[in-house]
Amino acid sequence: MLAVRDTTENRLRTDATLSATISKPANSKQVRLVQEWLCLHDHHVVIDNGFGDATERVIKEFQSRSDLPPTGQVDQSTMDALVQPMLRAIAPDPSPAGSIPAQAVRVAQRHLAEHPREIGGPNRGPWVRLYMSGREGEKFLWCAGFVSYILGQACRDLAKGRPIVSSQSCDDLANDAKAKDLFFPGSSRPRPQPGWLFVRRKTANDWTHTGLVIEADQSVFRTIEGNTNDDGSREGHEACTLTHSYEDKYDFIKIA
Repeated sequence: MLAVRDTTENRLRTDATLSATISKPANSKQVRLVQEWLCLHDHHVVIDNGFGDATERVIKEFQSRSDLPPTGQVDQSTMDALVQPMLRAIAPDPSPAGSIPAQAVRVAQRHLAEHPREIGGPNRGPWVRLYMSGREGEKFLWCAGFVSYILGQACRDLAKGRPIVSSQSCDDLANDAKAKDLFFPGSSRPRPQPGWLFVRRKTANDWTHTGLVIEADQSVFRTIEGNTNDDGSREGHEACTLTHSYEDKYDFIKIA
């Protein structure tokens, strides 16, 4: 498995490292992880921690599609294949861009290519736990966790300090940017640069959604954002790219 570099990623490696082959009739958190990843690979099964006939069948299907022996049991090779999308997303960049904003865009595009999304219920699943420091559940909206993780990975790739606080709260990101003179209210009509953040304002002191700007011109800006979907909801189920027109409700955080 690829090397990983922080506490959350070490947890991923630990969870995905088997002490023994998993097979019927196991019942455990590792079985749940297998079931989550099977569903993320479009081999859908009920996520219930229980290794029964249905889980065995879809494991065989996944193994066959992945050129692995279709044993219906989960050995380390099968587990590695299951979690490979996340390992690709978090892998160190051997040739990073020359700045944090440019590298953040590269990292976000790498994550987007692996289609991070919820599985097993609202704000649940391996991707949510990655972005939310192991936490998941209905109250754990993960848009701020997503951009904080992306920025953190970009900074690690470049061996540089973070320009703003790492937080799972949009309010924390906005307030920290204000304190560092990196906050641009929508009323000032800024033109954000790739690698900046947007924050959607509800009130003067309350922001409800955030994402990473990847392109911008005079009329629109394009983003990669987590916990949304193609209708722009702040409580969606995936990471995706969206195009927004400039509106006063959008404020911006400069990343330099």
